[in-house]
Amino acid sequence: SIYGGWPNSGEMDIMEHYGCNDGEVSATVHNNLYNWNGGIPPVSNLHNTTATSGFHKYSMEWDEDELNFFVDDLWIGSYSNENNGWEQWPYNQDFFIILNLAIGSHFMPCSTEDDMFPQRFEVDYVRVYQLSEETTIYGDINNDNSVDVLDIVMIVQFVVGDVNPTPQQQLISDINMDGYVNILDIVVIIDGIVG
Repeated sequence: SIYGGWPNSGEMDIMEHYGCNDGEVSATVHNNLYNWNGGIPPVSNLHNTTATSGFHKYSMEWDEDELNFFVDDLWIGSYSNENNGWEQWPYNQDFFIILNLAIGSHFMPCSTEDDMFPQRFEVDYVRVYQLSEETTIYGDINNDNSVDVLDIVMIVQFVVGDVNPTPQQQLISDINMDGYVNILDIVVIIDGIVG
């Protein structure tokens, strides 16, 4: 809470689900500027799933400029650092990982009835990855600090199935950040190289 109590020090909900709304989940960002305490309503990226009957993969990529949110590797939205100070971007500090199941709130689309309990909130696993300093360039698949034709060749090998990428190669090969490594990523990387 380096910037003060909620919402000043921020909140990043990798997954936020109102328990009475079966399929709709969101990734939500709260801070001094975007909050339910008199600020602008928080930034939420909604997605429909089978959240109450099956497992899904909720993920967030976080760097100094942007938060990107995914459900089952499908990009659902972003929140960007607009360089407006800590009020808009307190996300330069350590944070808790939040998978938020909202039980009761006046923001919920329905009321929570006491007779619906007990219930279970199941989480299969939580994983945290950190990009190494050498692999911060999207498209630099072979990690030689440049994006060139050799990287295109590697992406082609991933797409046609000749080579299986490591998780880190998979991440930085998804140039258009749509959750898949495919021909679209090859087009984007070629466009970036030729200018």
